[in-house]
Parts: sequence; C-alpha cells; structure tokens
Amino acid sequence: MTKNHFTAYKNQGTKPPKDLRRIVYCGALRYSADNADWDFLWNAFVKSTSLSEGVIFLSGLGCSKDTDILKRYLLKTVTDSEIRRQDRQTVFVSVVNGNPSNFDTALDFLIEHQKEIDAQYGTMRALPSLLDLVASRITDETQLNKLKNLVTNLDAEHKESGNAALEKAEANLKWKKQVERDLQNYYGIPSDDTDSAVTSTVSLIIVTICSVIDVIGF
Repeated sequence: MTKNHFTAYKNQGTKPPKDLRRIVYCGALRYSADNADWDFLWNAFVKSTSLSEGVIFLSGLGCSKDTDILKRYLLKTVTDSEIRRQDRQTVFVSVVNGNPSNFDTALDFLIEHQKEIDAQYGTMRALPSLLDLVASRITDETQLNKLKNLVTNLDAEHKESGNAALEKAEANLKWKKQVERDLQNYYGIPSDDTDSAVTSTVSLIIVTICSVIDVIGF
C-alpha cells in the first residue's frame, strides 16, 4: 500500500490521504533503492507552501537508509536556508527515528557539527535536546565513547546537559546489557554467540524498547 500511494504521487501527482502521508513517505524511502525517490520528496518539500505538510516531508526524508543521502540531508540543516531554522531539529530527529541503522550517521554528524548546530538550529535548547536524544539510543561501547569525546569538547554552557546525557547513556547501556543477558539466558543463547539470528533479534528488540521508552517519556 505504501509503495502504491507513493508511486501514484510521484507519477500522477496524486497525494496520499492526509492521515497516511507520514507513513507513506517514510515507508517508501525506507525501502527504496532509487535515489530519485528521495529527490522527488525533497523537491515536493521545497515547493510546498504548507508549514505542517513541510514538516511531514522532512520527517519522511529522514527514513532513507542511504548513508550518503542522509549525510547530505543533515548538512542542509547547517548550510541550507530552504529548511527553516525552527524545523532543522526535525531533520536530525527524523534521521535518528527513521531507521536504527541511521543512528551512527546522526551521532557522527552531531560530533562533527555541534557548534554549527548550536548556531543554526532555531532554539537554544536544540543541542541539549539532541544530546538527550542520542543518549537514549546508545547501544554499544563505541557509541558511548563517541558521546564521551563529544561531551569533553562541549562549550562550558552545554557541559551540564552533556554530562546529564552521558549519565543517561551509561545507565541505558548498563540496562541494555542486563536485559540482553536475561533474554539470552531465557532463549538459551551462549553469550559469545554473536552470529546467532536470535541474538540479532534480541538487540533489535532492545533498541525498539529504548525508542518507545524515549517517545513516551518514562
């Protein structure tokens, strides 16, 4: 259904029903191997005169799995005036939420461009908010170490929020490891069985749980 709606929009100009647009745009780009699909939706955003519809386009654009596309998309938030300042945070969030595999791309962008984000995003709370978001999605020691290095290099005004994000990430990672051990024990999976399909499923379950907890605010 998602593909059919998107194809009709792309080829005939027939927009999906309003209540399905967010799902259709995200689903179409998530499973698309054609860069032209992303370009089409970006051009639709540029041409849009509706602020609310523009936000829906931006959210969908972050669902691509193409790393190069996502890097260019994120760079638009610090170099491109076509995205309103108050909507630039939406782009970053859409990349993080679009796919679990997108997280490292978003984290690396935050590390490399935190000063530009602080200057170009539309609110003083943008950087602390993004730090908190990435902290809630940390799933391994490599990501945690990246966050530690980022916090070390933060300006003094953001140190407090950075340290709070780091504490949250450390607590979440500790919880993740405990849940992973519990699930491995439940399914009888050896802790060193890194190739097991079930182990991969366990990790995906944990990432999903973390995402849901973050959304509902527990």
